[in-house]
Amino acid sequence: MLADTARARPGVNGPGKHQLIVALDVPTAADARKIVAAVGDAAVFYKVGKQLFTAEGPQVVRELTAAGKKVFLDLKYHDIPTSVAGAVGEAAKLAADMVTVHASGGGKMLRAAVEAAKARPGMAVLAVTVLTSFDDDDLDEYMHPDDVPPKTPPKDPGDHEA
Repeated sequence: MLADTARARPGVNGPGKHQLIVALDVPTAADARKIVAAVGDAAVFYKVGKQLFTAEGPQVVRELTAAGKKVFLDLKYHDIPTSVAGAVGEAAKLAADMVTVHASGGGKMLRAAVEAAKARPGMAVLAVTVLTSFDDDDLDEYMHPDDVPPKTPPKDPGDHEA
């Protein structure tokens, strides 16, 4: 699914080895380097998530881009619009090709992220709506459908349509 999303983004992805995004879900840059070396030329796109980025910082992204690799920075930004815009702007300076934000941050935050991404033409902003780890129980708990008022008032049982 991720590869399909990225493939649809001109300038970010293309045919063949560009369709694969290799997840660097490891705790150290040394571990990430081993994966990149093992994959070799079979892929050029790598996902850097929260664990690796928190442990190693932006240097891991710089190292990948310096080696000619494309970077999907999967940090799922979710904050006030100015903070997210600042973070996406910094990701653009790092030459990240894709970043993630949480869609639940709202329209203002999403627009701020997209605007900040313009600093790097072709950079994609992917909005995460539901985490892949969620099951039906998590969705029921998270979504709280009973807490959201209806957009239109319920019909009175005595009302009849003509």
